[in-house]
Amino acid sequence: MKKLLLTLVLLVALVGMAQAELIFSDDFESYSEGATPDWYNPKGDVTVAIDDGSVFESENQYVHINDPGTQTTVLREHLWYHVGTDYPSNTFATLSFDINEPDDNGGASFYVKLTDGTGSNWLNPSSASVSFLNGSISANGQTASYSLDMPHHIDIVVNMTGASGSYSGTTLQSYRYDVWVDGQLVFANVDFDGAATQILGINFATASTGSQLMNLDNVEFRDEIFVGEDPRAASNPDPASLQEDVPLTKALSWEAGIDPDTGNYVDVSEYHVYIASILDINELADPNLLVTYPANIISDVVAETGSNGGSWTPPAGLLARDNIYAWRVDEKLTDGTILTGANWGFSTVLSIPDLNAALPEDAVVGVGEDAELTVEATNPFTGDSSGLSYQWMYSADGVTYSPVGTNSPVMAITDAQVADQGYYYCDVTIDSNSETVSSKIALLVVKQALAHWTMDQDDFVNGQYVDIVGTYSTEPNSAPTFVTGAGPDEPALGAAVINPDSFAAIGTWNPLESTGQMTISAWLKWDGTIGEYGNDILSKGDGWGADIMMWAFKVRGVSGGNAGVWFYSQPDYGIRVSGLLPEQVWTHICLAFDSGQARLYADGELVATRNNFALGTDTESSLKLGGGAAFPGAMDEVMIHNYAMSADDVAALYYETSQEALCLYPPSIDLNDDCRVDLTDFAVLAQNWLECGMVPTCLP
Repeated sequence: MKKLLLTLVLLVALVGMAQAELIFSDDFESYSEGATPDWYNPKGDVTVAIDDGSVFESENQYVHINDPGTQTTVLREHLWYHVGTDYPSNTFATLSFDINEPDDNGGASFYVKLTDGTGSNWLNPSSASVSFLNGSISANGQTASYSLDMPHHIDIVVNMTGASGSYSGTTLQSYRYDVWVDGQLVFANVDFDGAATQILGINFATASTGSQLMNLDNVEFRDEIFVGEDPRAASNPDPASLQEDVPLTKALSWEAGIDPDTGNYVDVSEYHVYIASILDINELADPNLLVTYPANIISDVVAETGSNGGSWTPPAGLLARDNIYAWRVDEKLTDGTILTGANWGFSTVLSIPDLNAALPEDAVVGVGEDAELTVEATNPFTGDSSGLSYQWMYSADGVTYSPVGTNSPVMAITDAQVADQGYYYCDVTIDSNSETVSSKIALLVVKQALAHWTMDQDDFVNGQYVDIVGTYSTEPNSAPTFVTGAGPDEPALGAAVINPDSFAAIGTWNPLESTGQMTISAWLKWDGTIGEYGNDILSKGDGWGADIMMWAFKVRGVSGGNAGVWFYSQPDYGIRVSGLLPEQVWTHICLAFDSGQARLYADGELVATRNNFALGTDTESSLKLGGGAAFPGAMDEVMIHNYAMSADDVAALYYETSQEALCLYPPSIDLNDDCRVDLTDFAVLAQNWLECGMVPTCLP
């Protein structure tokens, strides 16, 4: 939603201020038209309406309040929903919101209240509120006016600290509050109940008699000072505030501010422009920046020529590359009033290469395949890639790097081998000044099986399950029983029954170590029994705790006579699919993991995905094959790969043992359901040519 007021004047000198935050906000965008906002027990006719731009000057949603005088509370929110019992106390706080009061209001006041720890309303000792009625705002006997049928931004700043604090050119005493309307201070240091040191709730209320119409939007509550900009101040800067790569010859321009009472531009006689080089963009939050900044502040005067704005070109040589600049435009109105503008900022073009921060991208290739890693860079002096040199760097472990490749934006790896796997980045240098910028680091993964235990009796040698591709042969606690394996070509003794004593510990190896990815796969034949907390397929952990495990891959729970499969950790619920493994039937299970995403496949087809999966932290915990809680049944062809397999990879792996091809991508005009389109489908089409089932068109 477009805010009514976008630029903020932030706190510059406060005593004892804790870390501030936005505690509660509602712009009413999440509701459907006509709905009642999901606040605490709303009362009366309070409905969400769609703004076509005529209410709050933007296309968005807001709340329309139409109370006939029967309700004393319209909208109320308890802060404990958002902060628990850590209520804002002994601090500064700001309640901000936008209103638009129709000119046909029925004559009853609209109140804004804050609730303290005793349940009392205490913004005002006498009336307990700030009130709005027929274009008049009141607080503790003070009044000010605003225009009807126009949007206005309200900020109520409360000081509960026990000490005074200064902000935006004013000082707020302890146990007082300020009221700002459209960025202008209308009531200063209004008294409230000094016994109130906590804020528990927010109330927007109407009188119990008389009707009331009000439009409300952008409600925000913070435990900090937060005041909207004066809409009369200069606006719409070009370059936009915080814009980067601004040319050194750029002319600065702006628009005059808007008078909230008329909706027209304010009457300006001249503009005062201030600019200075600063060290940190965060300094823009200081409204006194261009008054007290120790750098040389350049100022100039620009006359208003009837354009309702102005422009100013910095003198030649004032702007330099690689710098951050703050600038401000003050308006001198025709009546002599000076309206101080907001601080804007921009950074100039650089003298270093400008790189595409997303490149190079990670890549995964098979052994013998080709790969390319690419960077994109611009020379800021030429505006293109000319005059640049490239040096690629490589590391097997991500720690020690050495030069590799040629002077090119492309790192080509042909006939990739396992030795090419690792981390790559590129140093890009401007030839004319030797300025160098390094690209992001990309990981090249060369697909390989890190471990493969066939579980065949022939590969059970010297009391170990032999790893036929790696170095992770492992000895079970006792010799397993061997049975016929999965698939038509498996030998008679091609699978191992993991008895309670025949699981195997593989040491502390972490399969994720080299790439941050892995795929675990196994053929399982569940025997129908299950442990109370499940049984391991593979697991990495020494117990149940985030700091003593990484992950667990188990069969767990029985539903409809079938066992479930879980991949989870102590910190994460993970993937939990019930009823997946039928009893005494070979089933291929595959778990692919990459960058926090886990995907579970059964018999080659995706059955579940978990994004943002959180691993445990113990990378040195034990890796176990078939248990701690030993797998109940037989296992075959257990493998760990160094990359997260795609759906195609998983289907191909499933085919290796089952010899069953999967139809992952059914053709749209496959007429005989064989997952291909050929002459057979044409024959089916011809056989049914000119058949018609439309009624009554095709009736005989």
